[in-house]
Amino acid sequence: MEPLSFKEAEKLIRKISQYGSVIPSTHARGQMKERDYTMRDVFHILKHGKIRKREENPDGQHKYHVHGKDIEGHKGTVVVAIVNRKLLVIVTVLGGME
Repeated sequence: MEPLSFKEAEKLIRKISQYGSVIPSTHARGQMKERDYTMRDVFHILKHGKIRKREENPDGQHKYHVHGKDIEGHKGTVVVAIVNRKLLVIVTVLGGME
């Protein structure tokens, strides 16, 4: 998948979060547990957050860093890979990010 502008990626991430599939990686599940995040927190950040960074893996997969606040108002970042227009993979979750 070609890289998207931040605005296009935010729109697609929100659409997939609502109507598609969102799968946390094993690493993300561990980070969520460590940071006491639930999927509700992750979805809240994806719905209301803003992308501030895009990375490209060596295999060409793009990861987007969505910065926002969890349901309790704490700053956090959810890093996602858009696999296709119906599937997001949560790569990791970072807490306390500005």
